[in-house]
Amino acid sequence: MPFCSQCGVELDDDVKKCPLCSTPVFKASKKPAGQNQSFPDIPVDKPFPMTMEPKKMRLFVWEVMSICLLTPLLITLLTNIVIDFDITWSRFPLAVLSLVWLGATIPIFLYRIPALVVLLETFLLLGFLSGIDYLVDWKMDWFLPLALPIVIIVVFSTIVAVIPSLVVKKKGANIASFILFGIGVCTCGLDFVISSNLYHKLGISWSLYVMIPVTCTGLFLLYIHYRGKKVLDVVRKKLQF
Repeated sequence: MPFCSQCGVELDDDVKKCPLCSTPVFKASKKPAGQNQSFPDIPVDKPFPMTMEPKKMRLFVWEVMSICLLTPLLITLLTNIVIDFDITWSRFPLAVLSLVWLGATIPIFLYRIPALVVLLETFLLLGFLSGIDYLVDWKMDWFLPLALPIVIIVVFSTIVAVIPSLVVKKKGANIASFILFGIGVCTCGLDFVISSNLYHKLGISWSLYVMIPVTCTGLFLLYIHYRGKKVLDVVRKKLQF
Protein backbone atom coordinates (compact mmCIF):
# COMPACT_ATOMS: atom_id res chain seq x y z
CA MET A 1 0.00 0.00 0.00
CA PRO A 2 1.42 3.48 -0.93
CA PHE A 3 2.19 6.34 1.43
CA CYS A 4 2.20 10.10 0.90
CA SER A 5 5.63 11.47 0.16
CA GLN A 6 4.82 14.76 1.91
CA CYS A 7 3.01 13.87 5.17
CA GLY A 8 3.51 10.10 5.27
CA VAL A 9 -0.16 9.19 5.60
CA GLU A 10 -1.23 5.79 4.31
CA LEU A 11 -3.14 5.95 1.03
CA ASP A 12 -5.45 3.72 -0.93
CA ASP A 13 -4.27 2.18 -4.17
CA ASP A 14 -6.66 4.15 -6.38
CA VAL A 15 -6.20 7.68 -4.98
CA LYS A 16 -4.47 10.30 -7.14
CA LYS A 17 -3.68 12.83 -4.37
CA CYS A 18 -3.29 12.80 -0.63
CA PRO A 19 -6.62 13.51 1.14
CA LEU A 20 -4.77 15.25 3.98
CA CYS A 21 -2.28 17.56 2.25
CA SER A 22 -3.49 17.28 -1.39
CA THR A 23 -0.02 16.20 -2.59
CA PRO A 24 -0.21 14.36 -5.95
CA VAL A 25 0.52 10.65 -5.76
CA PHE A 26 2.92 9.28 -8.34
CA LYS A 27 2.64 5.57 -9.02
CA ALA A 28 5.35 3.48 -10.60
CA SER A 29 4.47 1.83 -13.88
CA LYS A 30 3.75 -1.84 -13.64
CA LYS A 31 5.84 -4.45 -15.49
CA PRO A 32 4.36 -5.95 -18.60
CA ALA A 33 3.01 -9.42 -18.27
CA GLY A 34 5.69 -12.09 -18.52
CA GLN A 35 8.58 -9.70 -17.88
CA ASN A 36 10.66 -10.84 -14.91
CA GLN A 37 13.93 -9.00 -15.52
CA SER A 38 14.68 -6.09 -13.23
CA PHE A 39 17.26 -4.53 -15.57
CA PRO A 40 17.41 -4.14 -19.35
CA ASP A 41 19.54 -6.49 -21.40
CA ILE A 42 23.03 -5.08 -21.86
CA PRO A 43 25.40 -6.84 -24.24
CA VAL A 44 28.40 -8.16 -22.35
CA ASP A 45 31.66 -8.80 -24.15
CA LYS A 46 33.03 -12.30 -23.92
CA PRO A 47 35.95 -12.63 -21.55
CA PHE A 48 39.43 -12.97 -23.04
CA PRO A 49 40.09 -16.66 -23.72
CA MET A 50 42.51 -18.29 -21.33
CA THR A 51 44.09 -20.36 -24.11
CA MET A 52 45.38 -19.21 -27.49
CA GLU A 53 45.01 -20.93 -30.81
CA PRO A 54 48.00 -23.13 -31.74
CA LYS A 55 48.89 -20.92 -34.72
CA LYS A 56 48.80 -17.74 -32.63
CA MET A 57 50.71 -19.44 -29.83
CA ARG A 58 53.51 -20.47 -32.23
CA LEU A 59 53.66 -16.94 -33.62
CA PHE A 60 53.78 -15.50 -30.11
CA VAL A 61 56.60 -17.86 -29.10
CA TRP A 62 58.51 -16.95 -32.25
CA GLU A 63 58.14 -13.22 -31.55
CA VAL A 64 59.33 -13.57 -27.94
CA MET A 65 62.26 -15.75 -29.03
CA SER A 66 63.22 -13.27 -31.76
CA ILE A 67 63.24 -10.37 -29.30
CA CYS A 68 65.27 -12.36 -26.76
CA LEU A 69 67.90 -13.24 -29.38
CA LEU A 70 67.92 -9.92 -31.19
CA THR A 71 68.67 -7.96 -28.00
CA PRO A 72 72.03 -9.64 -27.15
CA LEU A 73 72.89 -9.72 -30.86
CA LEU A 74 72.59 -5.93 -31.16
CA ILE A 75 74.38 -5.35 -27.84
CA THR A 76 77.30 -7.54 -28.92
CA LEU A 77 77.54 -5.94 -32.34
CA LEU A 78 77.39 -2.35 -31.03
CA THR A 79 79.91 -3.11 -28.27
CA ASN A 80 82.39 -4.47 -30.77
CA ILE A 81 81.93 -1.48 -33.09
CA VAL A 82 82.26 1.08 -30.27
CA ILE A 83 85.39 -0.50 -28.79
CA ASP A 84 87.27 -1.60 -31.92
CA PHE A 85 85.57 0.48 -34.61
CA ASP A 86 85.26 -2.77 -36.54
CA ILE A 87 83.46 -6.14 -36.47
CA THR A 88 86.04 -8.61 -35.15
CA TRP A 89 85.33 -10.91 -32.18
CA SER A 90 81.56 -10.32 -32.39
CA ARG A 91 81.38 -12.43 -35.57
CA PHE A 92 81.35 -15.65 -33.53
CA PRO A 93 78.52 -14.83 -31.06
CA LEU A 94 76.57 -13.30 -33.95
CA ALA A 95 76.92 -16.53 -35.89
CA VAL A 96 75.79 -18.60 -32.90
CA LEU A 97 72.77 -16.40 -32.19
CA SER A 98 71.80 -16.44 -35.85
CA LEU A 99 72.07 -20.24 -35.90
CA VAL A 100 69.87 -20.56 -32.82
CA TRP A 101 67.26 -18.21 -34.28
CA LEU A 102 67.09 -19.97 -37.64
CA GLY A 103 67.20 -23.41 -36.03
CA ALA A 104 64.18 -22.56 -33.89
CA THR A 105 62.30 -20.71 -36.63
CA ILE A 106 62.32 -23.58 -39.12
CA PRO A 107 60.36 -26.13 -37.01
CA ILE A 108 57.93 -23.46 -35.76
CA PHE A 109 56.68 -22.65 -39.26
CA LEU A 110 57.39 -25.96 -41.04
CA TYR A 111 56.38 -28.42 -38.33
CA ARG A 112 53.92 -30.13 -40.70
CA ILE A 113 56.77 -31.22 -43.02
CA PRO A 114 59.29 -33.06 -40.80
CA ALA A 115 61.42 -34.26 -43.73
CA LEU A 116 61.91 -30.69 -44.93
CA VAL A 117 62.71 -29.59 -41.37
CA VAL A 118 65.46 -32.22 -41.06
CA LEU A 119 66.88 -31.28 -44.47
CA LEU A 120 66.93 -27.54 -43.73
CA GLU A 121 68.37 -28.07 -40.24
CA THR A 122 71.16 -30.19 -41.75
CA PHE A 123 72.05 -27.54 -44.31
CA LEU A 124 71.85 -24.90 -41.58
CA LEU A 125 74.30 -26.79 -39.39
CA LEU A 126 76.67 -27.33 -42.34
CA GLY A 127 76.50 -23.65 -43.19
CA PHE A 128 77.24 -22.69 -39.59
CA LEU A 129 80.26 -24.99 -39.33
CA SER A 130 81.64 -23.84 -42.66
CA GLY A 131 81.15 -20.22 -41.59
CA ILE A 132 82.98 -20.76 -38.29
CA ASP A 133 85.84 -22.48 -40.11
CA TYR A 134 86.09 -19.60 -42.57
CA LEU A 135 85.82 -16.82 -39.98
CA VAL A 136 88.79 -18.11 -37.95
CA ASP A 137 91.50 -17.50 -40.59
CA TRP A 138 89.47 -16.71 -43.73
CA LYS A 139 90.01 -20.14 -45.27
CA MET A 140 88.60 -23.67 -45.03
CA ASP A 141 90.70 -25.98 -42.84
CA TRP A 142 88.69 -28.63 -41.03
CA PHE A 143 85.19 -28.30 -42.45
CA LEU A 144 85.54 -30.38 -45.63
CA PRO A 145 87.69 -33.23 -44.29
CA LEU A 146 86.16 -33.50 -40.80
CA ALA A 147 82.94 -31.59 -40.08
CA LEU A 148 81.10 -32.34 -43.32
CA PRO A 149 81.47 -36.15 -43.22
CA ILE A 150 80.67 -36.24 -39.48
CA VAL A 151 77.42 -34.34 -39.99
CA ILE A 152 76.47 -36.59 -42.91
CA ILE A 153 77.19 -39.70 -40.80
CA VAL A 154 75.11 -38.45 -37.87
CA VAL A 155 72.17 -37.55 -40.12
CA PHE A 156 72.33 -40.89 -41.93
CA SER A 157 72.48 -42.78 -38.62
CA THR A 158 69.46 -40.86 -37.40
CA ILE A 159 67.57 -41.77 -40.57
CA VAL A 160 68.50 -45.43 -40.07
CA ALA A 161 66.94 -45.33 -36.60
CA VAL A 162 63.92 -43.07 -37.23
CA ILE A 163 62.47 -44.20 -40.58
CA PRO A 164 61.99 -47.89 -39.63
CA SER A 165 60.51 -46.76 -36.31
CA LEU A 166 57.90 -44.71 -38.15
CA VAL A 167 57.13 -47.35 -40.79
CA VAL A 168 56.51 -50.40 -38.58
CA LYS A 169 52.97 -50.79 -37.28
CA LYS A 170 53.67 -52.94 -34.25
CA LYS A 171 56.08 -51.06 -32.00
CA GLY A 172 57.96 -52.46 -29.05
CA ALA A 173 61.44 -53.90 -28.66
CA ASN A 174 62.05 -53.33 -32.37
CA ILE A 175 62.29 -49.57 -31.77
CA ALA A 176 65.20 -50.13 -29.39
CA SER A 177 66.88 -52.37 -31.95
CA PHE A 178 66.59 -49.70 -34.66
CA ILE A 179 68.19 -47.17 -32.33
CA LEU A 180 71.04 -49.57 -31.59
CA PHE A 181 71.62 -50.12 -35.31
CA GLY A 182 71.80 -46.37 -35.80
CA ILE A 183 74.34 -46.06 -32.99
CA GLY A 184 76.44 -48.80 -34.55
CA VAL A 185 76.43 -47.12 -37.98
CA CYS A 186 77.33 -43.77 -36.42
CA THR A 187 80.18 -45.28 -34.42
CA CYS A 188 81.74 -46.97 -37.45
CA GLY A 189 81.41 -43.82 -39.53
CA LEU A 190 83.04 -41.64 -36.88
CA ASP A 191 85.85 -44.14 -36.46
CA PHE A 192 86.50 -44.13 -40.21
CA VAL A 193 86.53 -40.32 -40.47
CA ILE A 194 88.76 -39.84 -37.43
CA SER A 195 91.23 -42.51 -38.53
CA SER A 196 91.49 -41.10 -42.06
CA ASN A 197 92.14 -37.55 -40.78
CA LEU A 198 94.33 -38.15 -37.75
CA TYR A 199 96.24 -41.28 -38.76
CA HIS A 200 95.90 -40.95 -42.56
CA LYS A 201 94.73 -44.53 -43.02
CA LEU A 202 91.43 -45.94 -44.17
CA GLY A 203 89.70 -48.43 -41.92
CA ILE A 204 87.97 -48.93 -38.59
CA SER A 205 89.42 -50.14 -35.30
CA TRP A 206 87.82 -49.34 -31.93
CA SER A 207 84.32 -49.06 -33.39
CA LEU A 208 84.23 -52.86 -33.81
CA TYR A 209 84.06 -53.19 -30.02
CA VAL A 210 80.90 -51.11 -30.12
CA MET A 211 79.42 -52.38 -33.37
CA ILE A 212 79.51 -56.11 -32.53
CA PRO A 213 77.64 -56.02 -29.17
CA VAL A 214 75.24 -53.34 -30.41
CA THR A 215 74.35 -55.38 -33.52
CA CYS A 216 73.95 -58.61 -31.53
CA THR A 217 71.71 -56.89 -28.99
CA GLY A 218 69.62 -55.30 -31.75
CA LEU A 219 69.13 -58.65 -33.52
CA PHE A 220 68.16 -60.29 -30.23
CA LEU A 221 65.57 -57.58 -29.57
CA LEU A 222 64.14 -58.06 -33.07
CA TYR A 223 63.86 -61.79 -32.45
CA ILE A 224 62.14 -61.22 -29.11
CA HIS A 225 59.73 -58.74 -30.67
CA TYR A 226 58.67 -60.79 -33.70
CA ARG A 227 59.16 -64.37 -32.51
CA GLY A 228 59.25 -64.20 -28.73
CA LYS A 229 55.50 -64.47 -28.16
CA LYS A 230 55.12 -67.41 -30.54
CA VAL A 231 58.02 -69.26 -28.95
CA LEU A 232 56.58 -68.61 -25.48
CA ASP A 233 53.19 -69.97 -26.55
CA VAL A 234 54.82 -73.14 -27.91
CA VAL A 235 56.75 -73.63 -24.66
CA ARG A 236 53.59 -73.19 -22.62
CA LYS A 237 51.78 -75.81 -24.71
CA LYS A 238 54.66 -78.23 -24.36
CA LEU A 239 54.85 -77.78 -20.60
CA GLN A 240 51.02 -77.59 -20.32
CA PHE A 241 50.69 -74.49 -18.19
